[in-house]
Amino acid sequence: MKTLTKRILLTVLGIPIFFSSIFFFPQAQYLFFTLICLGFSVLGSYEINQLISSSSAGKSLLHPLVVGLLPFSMYVELYLLPDVQVIFILYAAVMLFLLLKEVFTGKDDAFQNSISRMAVSIFHLIYPSMFVIFVIYMTSIGDAHIYIIFWFLMIFSNDVFAYVFGMLWGKRSRGITAVSPNKSLVGFIGGFASAVLMGFLFYTVITPMHSAGPVWLILLAAAAISIFADLGDLVESAIKRSSHAKDSGTIIPGRGGVLDTIDSIIFSAPVYILFLTYFLKV
Repeated sequence: MKTLTKRILLTVLGIPIFFSSIFFFPQAQYLFFTLICLGFSVLGSYEINQLISSSSAGKSLLHPLVVGLLPFSMYVELYLLPDVQVIFILYAAVMLFLLLKEVFTGKDDAFQNSISRMAVSIFHLIYPSMFVIFVIYMTSIGDAHIYIIFWFLMIFSNDVFAYVFGMLWGKRSRGITAVSPNKSLVGFIGGFASAVLMGFLFYTVITPMHSAGPVWLILLAAAAISIFADLGDLVESAIKRSSHAKDSGTIIPGRGGVLDTIDSIIFSAPVYILFLTYFLKV
């Protein structure tokens, strides 16, 4: 089965399943959706750990399972311990542990690679774990299912149509980025335009979106999501190039690994939260 067919099939099947987890399982503050996010976080943490190990950067001091489960601290802080800064305490404790551990274990190589080990471990702590926190935070927003689905539709539209436009008409405009030379200008433009158009259609059809702000602000949010989704894909390309890997894994047909699937999602999440918090009336 060709890659394009696999990607389209995955999108056609994946979107309804994923959206169903939001629409039909809102119990316990979208706990089911949170668990799905944690699953991706854990798998992504294992993949990034493997990519780090395959590079010349060194080896992370953190266990992937521990890192992958850390975003659950957002759920705990939001719904179980709202008066406690769980995220701040937990991530600060892990970071201090990483730095202090090197004091006692770095003697094995006379501390020659201490900076590298600490930097790699902190990177492992941040990516993708800390980005997933922003996704889980979206469950605390009023009418969360609407805004989460809007966000995912922008990303999926951008991703699918960037690939389609690039494959069909983008061969002559490839090479615009050194980190991912197969990406084309036509693909970027096609994905961007599709996301903005999808944003307009969503705003038109889903009337509760009207209370969030004027249409131009919704389209600006869609444009920002599209741009940062592409940037997230390029960031992951840089990581894979450093590890001499084509894909982050093989678990998802037509896409590669989990990180190949969620790179644009997690990277656009903080920007979308910024819009929801400071620009849109939610």
